[in-house]
Order: sequence, then C-alpha cells, then structure tokens
Amino acid sequence: MAKGGQSASYLGTTYKLQYAYRAETTYVAGEFYWPVERGHKSFNRDFASGNNLLSQEEAANEISWSAGHKLRAELVASVFGMKDQAALLKRSDAQPTSELSFKAKVILVVAIILLILVFNWLENRQDCDPNVQNCSSSSSRSSGGSWGGYSSGGSHK
Repeated sequence: MAKGGQSASYLGTTYKLQYAYRAETTYVAGEFYWPVERGHKSFNRDFASGNNLLSQEEAANEISWSAGHKLRAELVASVFGMKDQAALLKRSDAQPTSELSFKAKVILVVAIILLILVFNWLENRQDCDPNVQNCSSSSSRSSGGSWGGYSSGGSHK
C-alpha cells in the first residue's frame, strides 16, 4: 500500500482507494469459510482498478486482503438459474442513503424536524399546577389577582 493509503498494488496492478470505513458485525446468516462472530470490529479499505477489486480488512489481531472482480448481473443470474430476475441483481455500490427513494428522504427530513420541534417544546415547557400558580400563557397577566399588576386582595377594575 502506498503512503497515505490512497493506493495499493497487487500482481503488478495499482488499485486506487474508493472507500475507507469502520465495520461491526451485528448479524450473521449463512455459511462462511472463515470464523464470523457478532461484535467483530474492523477497519476496511476498498480499492478498485477498472472491474478489479482489492479489499483490506484490519482487525485487532490481523490484516486480511481479498481480490476479486465485478460480474455483470446477467452472468450471476444465469449461473443461479434466475435469468428472468437479472434486473433484481443490478445495482451500483451501496451508499449510506443510496437505496432510499426521494419520498423516503423527504420523510426522514420531516421526521428529524419534528423531533427537533418536540424536543424544543419539551425543553421550554413549564410544568404548572393551576391550584398553586397562575398558568395563563398570556404575558399581559401577572401573578397577582388583578389585571395589570400584583394585588394583595381581590381584583380591581
């Protein structure tokens, strides 16, 4: 790997860094030819050169490298007898919100704004017991018994 980790070389091919990210295994399903366990943490780097891929996974006690290349969705579908479902396999590399539709992104933004408003309302809310305090939200009303100011007695007009 070159200085700064921006590229890596393997079998005479130079690969450029595409992604660098931290990962944690939270769920495991299926069969693996290496030990996999929940809670495993790693730092990963993905490099590319055309359709060739080179991946580095760095964990507490080891560094693993994998090499491969991208396959066309039609080829994968035909190998698994799914030619009529090839479109399901087509996608670009996953991004944090790449699978969200525009509608889902709008809903997410609105939900965040609503949460901010609710937290703001909760923070500024004053608990008031009307049996003990004047809970009027009107700013023209004082804490006394009359309009316009404090009074030690009944109301005057």
